Amino acid sequence: NIYCKVTKSVQDGSWKPDSYWLGMKEGAVEVCPFGKVVPISVQKAALDEADKIRKGSKIIFQGPLKDAQGRERLAAGKSADAKWLSEMDFFVDGVEGTLPKHK
Repeated sequence: NIYCKVTKSVQDGSWKPDSYWLGMKEGAVEVCPFGKVVPISVQKAALDEADKIRKGSKIIFQGPLKDAQGRERLAAGKSADAKWLSEMDFFVDGVEGTLPKHK
């Protein structure tokens, strides 16, 4: 839907440079169809969680949140906003790996 919105704004002359932060609530992200081996109970649970995300009742990035080195990055009771997420440059606790260095 974002491509249609931007295309229409270009066509009608109302386009302005902007940043968009779209997810499930806006219909930009959806759960893919499930494979045959995924049990119905798991499908239902996943779709229920997606519905909570869509409605805003389930927050994925909510504090307290620590990075892989154990440092607190998001305080208890705080929720990550689009700016925080766009600047996230670390792995959360439990994720192993390294990020590429900026040149």
